[in-house]
Amino acid sequence: MLMKVGPDAVSKGEFEYYYRRSSNRDLHLFLQSFIDYRLKVLQAMEEGLDTLDEFRMQKDTFVHDNKCKEYYPAHA
Repeated sequence: MLMKVGPDAVSKGEFEYYYRRSSNRDLHLFLQSFIDYRLKVLQAMEEGLDTLDEFRMQKDTFVHDNKCKEYYPAHA
């Protein structure tokens, strides 16, 4: 485990996967956006908002911008 974001463990491999596929090469900026996004997802899930179209569009934008579709597949 490299870090925890909320209750979720993030492995070194998972983080490296996202970072390598990201267009953001600044490690510190990418780390902050990664953590912010994971916290936002957790909060949305807790509030039952993860099924709303606006949230799904934001998630899809993050996934597309960071090229991480393997870990966050698009909603059907």
